[in-house]
Amino acid sequence: MARMTIDEAQERVLQMQQEYAPPDVVELTDYGEDPEPQGMTGWQAAELRNLLLEWERRRVESLRLYEPLPNQMAFHTSTAPERLLRGSNRAGKTIATSVEIAWLATGSHPYLPFRKKGARIICVGNDERHIGQVMWRKLSRPGAFYIIEDETTGRWRSYRPATDIHRRKDAKHAPPLIPERLINRQKSSFKSVKGDIPSLIVLRNSTEIMWCTGKGDPVKGVDVDAVCFDEEISNETWYPEMAARLLDNATMFEGSGLFFWGATPEAGTDQMWDLHLRCQKQRHDTNPEATEHVILLADNPYIDDIAKKRLAGKLSPEQYRVKILGEFAAPSFRVYPEFSMEIHGVDHFAIPPKWCRYAAIDPGTQVCAVLFLAVPPPGVGDNRVYIYDELYLERCDAVELSLRFAEKTKEQQFEAYIIDHHSGGARQIASGKTTEEQYTEEFVRAKVPPSSASGYGFLWGSDNVKDGILAVKGWLRPREKVGTPRLAILRETCPNLEWEMELYRRKKVNGVVTEDVVKRNDHLCDDVRYLAMHSPQYVKPRPSPAPPDGALAALHKKWERQRMKNYMPGQQAVVVF
Repeated sequence: MARMTIDEAQERVLQMQQEYAPPDVVELTDYGEDPEPQGMTGWQAAELRNLLLEWERRRVESLRLYEPLPNQMAFHTSTAPERLLRGSNRAGKTIATSVEIAWLATGSHPYLPFRKKGARIICVGNDERHIGQVMWRKLSRPGAFYIIEDETTGRWRSYRPATDIHRRKDAKHAPPLIPERLINRQKSSFKSVKGDIPSLIVLRNSTEIMWCTGKGDPVKGVDVDAVCFDEEISNETWYPEMAARLLDNATMFEGSGLFFWGATPEAGTDQMWDLHLRCQKQRHDTNPEATEHVILLADNPYIDDIAKKRLAGKLSPEQYRVKILGEFAAPSFRVYPEFSMEIHGVDHFAIPPKWCRYAAIDPGTQVCAVLFLAVPPPGVGDNRVYIYDELYLERCDAVELSLRFAEKTKEQQFEAYIIDHHSGGARQIASGKTTEEQYTEEFVRAKVPPSSASGYGFLWGSDNVKDGILAVKGWLRPREKVGTPRLAILRETCPNLEWEMELYRRKKVNGVVTEDVVKRNDHLCDDVRYLAMHSPQYVKPRPSPAPPDGALAALHKKWERQRMKNYMPGQQAVVVF
């Protein structure tokens, strides 16, 4: 190499700074052979050599070399304010959330606008051991992933199992995700220095990372720019409090107010389940407020297949669902873990005219849900009942329901219409009429065909939730003699029912599953319960009764008013107009 004067060396350093240094950081980013000291003083040569060595260290910092897997990349690039990273053990959740924290804290996120300095981030782990040995360790110590020297360029990059397996022994631990040079140790504090359990980490860009355990009380009264939950948080007050803290900054600082949660849902906390539901509901939206990203052990190329099979062989079927497939703990959490469209789904077909039909209605101003069920004649279809269609109407009134109901029931004969009387019997302040009365009047106007058993009115669905769930479970369970369950659902006709049946869950109190159900996203599940408790039987379709008019109609209304006055819960009475 030719001799270099101090002016040439300084010019080279400035050139490297301009090409590679990020704002507010003195950084060198090109490397060549060590300059010979001729033309420089000894101090100047040493200074340049130190600068080049420092640049070399920065060039191999982990955040520069990190290469996310496809599902991790989808998580990093999501612009939703809330993100759920759910998956199996050892799938790569913690490394993805750790990189996200490091990017945000250092003001270097490549995909999201975020504060470059002075941000406040709260990281919540299950307990202090989890914070120290998992979360902080990933950020502050080498080994978050592996790096290797590229055979062509000679530069360090992330280790890639697909192409580097023959050089596996040459791979080394990547440096810490947050370099020591960026940490202000004087302003940082630790709950346990010996255990390396942080309380507050302050970076030199004034960003603060607060570390809290999910078993303690949530932090209150602070402005927060980002929150990370790692694994399930048992204290249910954390999530709503953090949501309120993030709301203060939701429209400030170029897109701060971020929440992300990485976990294997072994306990299935209510907050995680609710976030999962919102993600599912918005999965087809153009700009969702919440997104869910699932990563599995099977997709992690850094763990060989033999080790994956060895782990799977040690697990029970339920453990396999949670730890390998990343699913929620089904038997202890779902109301109907027996439900599966692989078992209960049948290919679509046209319901024959001679089959007996029923409809169940769950009224509501937010969602009005209707299920249509058919019972074949004896000896047909293994004595099964077939749910063949649905209505799922958001912010629906009686007029819209009647019009949509008329479309579904045109030229069809129904045995009975069944309704939830607790909602249907509620009297509206504006009209002074019950929901049932409004439905009945609009059914007549829309020319909905009257049912054989209840005319234009309704049978009352049983309000016994526990017995109703048992009745549905009886429908879902395969029968001994025929091997098929009593309930069948036509595929591609009831997507909202499938969604609700999968997500219908029991309440959890202090981490313990109770017998009570969560009254949310359960409208069609209620309809199934009404139908199962009604125990619909085959009745040969018969002509509909003619709608009453004149004095007869007035008499029927008088009977209905008296019946409503004497209503007893669970009564299977008929409303006929």
